[in-house]
Amino acid sequence: MQFFHQQVETTKVAEVCSITPNVLHGYLKRGLIVRHRDTGVVTGGGKRGMRKHFTFYNVMEVALARELIDVGVGGGDPVAAFQAAQNFAHVSSDDGGTPAIERLPGLPFPPSLGVTLLAIGGGRSWDLVASPGREDGTYFKLKHQLGTGSFVIIDASAVFNRVATGLGYEPRTVLRDAYGAETE
Repeated sequence: MQFFHQQVETTKVAEVCSITPNVLHGYLKRGLIVRHRDTGVVTGGGKRGMRKHFTFYNVMEVALARELIDVGVGGGDPVAAFQAAQNFAHVSSDDGGTPAIERLPGLPFPPSLGVTLLAIGGGRSWDLVASPGREDGTYFKLKHQLGTGSFVIIDASAVFNRVATGLGYEPRTVLRDAYGAETE
């Protein structure tokens, strides 16, 4: 699908992530934005007037990191927020259930399962799916995985929805194309 392979210019990334292009350039200069294994590095730039281009995975990385920074992760130093965001944006995971359901890099779990949360605490991060209105032990799962009872949680599904919409795509269509019919 074109969604995963499009190249997004700096100004659009900044707009979608609710930051300025200068903040985005600062993240790049600090080496906080990493390359994705399938689509390569941030391309372009280097000379005045040359535009940099980012992948979807980088846009998700920056959007998630920004969300974590906005809720106080890192206390002014974005490294921890970017490390958690990189794990989500560039690496797949599973829900820990039986049978395990895989979450694809940069995407939330299929919406039919619930809301995808990203938590950070105790120097670690973990993502999982939670079903609103149903007691599923989310707190205890996170406490076990993070090794601490104190952590910050963001709604990764909502961040994905904002990114997909900001890039001109319907989030449910992207998820249906990625996961198949089980997303409904």
